[in-house]
Amino acid sequence: MSARTSSAKAAEKLSSVFHPKWSPSDDHFVLTHRAKGVPFDRIAFGLKRERVAVEQRWHRLRVVPGVLKLLEAYGLTSAPYPAIGGDA
Repeated sequence: MSARTSSAKAAEKLSSVFHPKWSPSDDHFVLTHRAKGVPFDRIAFGLKRERVAVEQRWHRLRVVPGVLKLLEAYGLTSAPYPAIGGDA
């Protein structure tokens, strides 16, 4: 499977969490740091966001099966998600 096809399939599976104020690299940062036990307030500081926003984002992401692999397949860009899909 080509990288483009893989990215398109990942985008389809991630579309429910697309939000124009978040990026794949932000989401990856939240998930990987939380998995290491980093508290939400420290993650929020690193992203220059409110703690509650980071915690809500983590809760939304963690229910997506295989979310880390999907983010990697989509591309860990810092560009915001498109303003389509999901309940943005």
